[in-house]
Amino acid sequence: MKKALLLFIIFPLYLWAQPLKISVEYNVHSLPAFVAFKKGLFEKNGLKVKRIDSYITGVALVSAMTKGDVDVAYLCLAPAVLAFSNAGLKIKIVDQTHLYGFSVLVNPERIKRVEDLKREGLKIAVPREGTMSDLLLNYALRKSLLHPHALKNVRRMNPPLALIALKKGEVDVAFLPEHWGSLGEGWGLKVILSAYHIWLGMPGSVIVVKEELLKKEPSLYERFRSITQTSIAFIKENPQQSEKLMLEALTEIVPAEVFDRGLFLPSQEVIRRAILRCEYQEGLNVKKVGEVIQFMNELGYLRKVPKPEELLFKIS
Repeated sequence: MKKALLLFIIFPLYLWAQPLKISVEYNVHSLPAFVAFKKGLFEKNGLKVKRIDSYITGVALVSAMTKGDVDVAYLCLAPAVLAFSNAGLKIKIVDQTHLYGFSVLVNPERIKRVEDLKREGLKIAVPREGTMSDLLLNYALRKSLLHPHALKNVRRMNPPLALIALKKGEVDVAFLPEHWGSLGEGWGLKVILSAYHIWLGMPGSVIVVKEELLKKEPSLYERFRSITQTSIAFIKENPQQSEKLMLEALTEIVPAEVFDRGLFLPSQEVIRRAILRCEYQEGLNVKKVGEVIQFMNELGYLRKVPKPEELLFKIS
């Protein structure tokens, strides 16, 4: 009994003494995480974080999670659902960080109007199935913004390869997370639609935590919610500082898939446009989570169809 009581008392100290392994997607969706890191918000809330790792897409991040390389992930909702449903990861969503944050990028010489997206035979670049970019593509198809047989010409590739393919004329359209769409504008490409033009209230990224950590220390839930609230308030109150901070982060922590740093290095103007295409806000909409799960199931992406409540952390 005394031993159990002693462990209960010292465990929180042990947990906070061990650095949390936090990872993000390599795009401006990760801004709240980097604000928290650069402004010392993790430490102020009793969490030790030595660094933040980045992955080219949410699906790549999920792969790292299955190997045990990640304790906490800032990633898009759809890959989080895949991690829980298909990979069987025991994780819980503790908060949301933004809505929207995706763009439809085109070669303006081939596609001049939104109506041109309905042309048959257009070649479309998009990341893998189960990413939010992919869901946005399918949502656009359901809203009749694309040709009914558009999926026949889809080519799966990560964002930097999609930009190259679009610039070379190998594809005509790309559905991408921001900052990649805004970066493409600097290459002479055109953002013809943003996510909010296609999917009203489109969920963006969430924060997921290993369930075992939350069971051992439920206060992680409130700590991360507090961190997120403070981070987003900072972003809204300090837009220029936030842009510079995001630019530094994307320059310092670059995944291997970004094979040419000089070619893909964003400017502060690119970051400014990209951030404006996100709506940073915390607080989960359970109904929206359920709609995404249902949509993914209709697309045939899920082995198991969870209820939204199974994914969300609740204080007992």
